[in-house]
Amino acid sequence: MKRMPKCFIALLLFISSVAQLWAQTLPPMDGVPAYNKKFGKPTMEEMTMTSYPLDSEADAVVISQTCEVNYTMATLYDLILVYDHKIRIKVLKDEGKKYGDFTIPFYSENSMQNGEEEKFYAFEAASYNLNEKGKIEATKLTPQLIREERLNEHYKVRKFSVPNVQKGSIIEVRYQLFSRRYYNIYDFDMQKNIPIIYQKYFMEIPAVLLFNVEAPTNKANVKSKVYTGYVEIQNKAGMDNSRCNTNCYELESYYMPALRKMPFLWNEDDFKAKVICDLKTMQFPGAVKREVGSTWDQADKLILEQDQIGPRLNDKSKFKEELDASGISAIPDELMRISSAVRFLSNRVAWDGKYGNIPESASTVIKRKSGNTADINMMLINVLNDLGITAYPVYLSTRTNGRLPIHPSANAFNTFIVAVDVNNQTYFVDGTDPYGAINVLDPNLYVAKARKIGKKIEGSWVDLTKFAKHITIYMSNISVSADGTLTGDVSTQYSKNAAREIKHDYYKAKDSLDYVHTLQKKFDVTIDALNLTGHTQYGNEVKSEIKFHKSVEATDDHIYVSPFIFNPMGESPFKEEERELPIELPYQETVNYYVDINIPEGYEVEETPKGYELTLPDRTMTAKMTCRKDESMIRLSFSYVCKNMLYEDNKYAAVKQVYDMACQKMGDMIVLKKK
Repeated sequence: MKRMPKCFIALLLFISSVAQLWAQTLPPMDGVPAYNKKFGKPTMEEMTMTSYPLDSEADAVVISQTCEVNYTMATLYDLILVYDHKIRIKVLKDEGKKYGDFTIPFYSENSMQNGEEEKFYAFEAASYNLNEKGKIEATKLTPQLIREERLNEHYKVRKFSVPNVQKGSIIEVRYQLFSRRYYNIYDFDMQKNIPIIYQKYFMEIPAVLLFNVEAPTNKANVKSKVYTGYVEIQNKAGMDNSRCNTNCYELESYYMPALRKMPFLWNEDDFKAKVICDLKTMQFPGAVKREVGSTWDQADKLILEQDQIGPRLNDKSKFKEELDASGISAIPDELMRISSAVRFLSNRVAWDGKYGNIPESASTVIKRKSGNTADINMMLINVLNDLGITAYPVYLSTRTNGRLPIHPSANAFNTFIVAVDVNNQTYFVDGTDPYGAINVLDPNLYVAKARKIGKKIEGSWVDLTKFAKHITIYMSNISVSADGTLTGDVSTQYSKNAAREIKHDYYKAKDSLDYVHTLQKKFDVTIDALNLTGHTQYGNEVKSEIKFHKSVEATDDHIYVSPFIFNPMGESPFKEEERELPIELPYQETVNYYVDINIPEGYEVEETPKGYELTLPDRTMTAKMTCRKDESMIRLSFSYVCKNMLYEDNKYAAVKQVYDMACQKMGDMIVLKKK
């Protein structure tokens, strides 16, 4: 599957007062059962299916999935959103039994009364298997096997496992979900990590609501149409029936391929065929038209109107007295004050590992001593206010959360970091990250489009990827003894994200001894001494001094030495010969490794790693090695530079070649021969 750009279905792409429904017929294909419309009545052809001809690796295949999204209207202003889901899955292998486990999220605020949360109706599920006599038997899901759990303060999940699922089973699940959140339509995935033979999605929206709709209409196996209709309105008092015009959307697809997880891809959903709806305007009769998602400036306004955001941006912190006593406010350098503020806050409130875009009250977070990204970064803004530094939130969708939609939406962001302007330059910090530094962030936050907003500034886009740099420089000196013992030292300078990673790894260890043990195991070396500097500071540089020894293979007349003891490249992750999705790297990277090998007395060089240089045509990725030698020393130099964070799938073969070569050559041996 090639990378799939999203297409916007224009509301008035096609208008017709009369629309004929598509004939639900499946184009014939050997080994694929004919389309079966009857839920609860699998065919013998479906039951005896053993493989899927278009994907031999598939553990299971979705035979069909349909979803209808409709509104019921008691009055013109009383809308209920109704989802009607049906899915049928064929289990092809034992590994596919997991597709009988379902987790369905639904809206349910902690503070809600039971009658206000989203509700399930017409809920049923069953598995179908062939018995010993070759007849089809059903095993139905009972209510006792359904459980509900709270996912977070806004959502619960309904969990269940369809009983008696085994290799060869047909799984069927159907349910309706009723929601009073008429302004929020859930995304619909038209692609999964298993293939889908047939699917259909229908959506009918009252004309008082106008949504931006994104859908994969450009894909060859997806058909779509948009037309108008109407929905009956029943007055609550049972008086006159009336109608409300509607906009209808239909999408139908055949033989949708699977979208499987791949390395160096933050979120597969960015490339998944799916339908996304974001409310644009509401226009009820007699009411002022409300613009919700027409521009990003309007999205900024909606964010700032939140009680826990806009009104708090100019607040003082709850730590004013502690800050005054700390002496941080007396630090003359403004960037040093900002760094000290981050460490000050991280010592009082810990990140709970969760992302958020609406903070809780500072008092609640301080009492709990932990909070999500929104909680902590809003507190950091308030701490910086105390220090006389004006700060702003920078809203973004993390890379794991997925790229921003085509159309403006305040709901597209899942977190924010903090921006400060110093000497006409903008700097970025994340209060949740004591391992980082100014302009050094968790790679999950390095997005090309982040939104800086504030009450006194105009919203603007910022590109955080330009700060995503990972730099390491190794300098090593090694002596070789005749028995095959290497002794030496390596001095390493870690900068920016490389420094952040070292600090993170150090703090993950139980203590310094545990950290040393981890390094020894990773690189198969004995560390005699380790000295780290900068690893306890909020900054963008860490230095390491290591003394080590290691035994290598030695015979009566040969010694075999792998010179790059602390190999930063490791094994190449690019295993597939072909790739159909882009490569998304965590950062730009530079590795320089210099090694001097002292040749033991009585030995000479028989073989050394071959020098080479391999680069992409645009020189955004280069791997290079040089080797020089004389009678007493071998001097090696290795360099790997990657200037891009994104490579399209058509660059995969070239990227793989450069990266594979870099990993391979760092493992090449020096062979020393006795004279």
